[in-house]
Amino acid sequence: QELTLRAARKRHDQWARVMQKRDLLEAKRDEERGRRKNEDRTKLVSELNHQMEEREMARREAERQKIKDLEWLQSRQAREAEEIRRERQMKKDRQAFLREEISRYANRKDQLTKESRRKERDQELAVLRLADRRYQEEQERQHQNR
Repeated sequence: QELTLRAARKRHDQWARVMQKRDLLEAKRDEERGRRKNEDRTKLVSELNHQMEEREMARREAERQKIKDLEWLQSRQAREAEEIRRERQMKKDRQAFLREEISRYANRKDQLTKESRRKERDQELAVLRLADRRYQEEQERQHQNR
């Protein structure tokens, strides 16, 4: 009986040691799982933070690009407005130049017309004077012949 009792105690002690080892292993596994969970959570939080930072950086970059595009657009519109203003001014200047040229041409034409009429009149007067002189000379000859 004592042997069976010793054997039973021995088996019980062995069983208790096995159970204790198993409990320790389970505790280590649980601790490892917990550590891994914490690492996973930390990684997940880190990844989420990284994603949020990337989104924020992308949002800021998009805002900067939007501002840059607006500035470019405003600059382009200003250049186009300046170009339109310049074209209008050139058109006005050209019209003024053409009006001035037309006026100069008209004045020159009037001047040439007046000069032409004066020359014609002078020629007519010269012809009349010549005719008058010949007539007078003829009259004098006739008077002398009498």
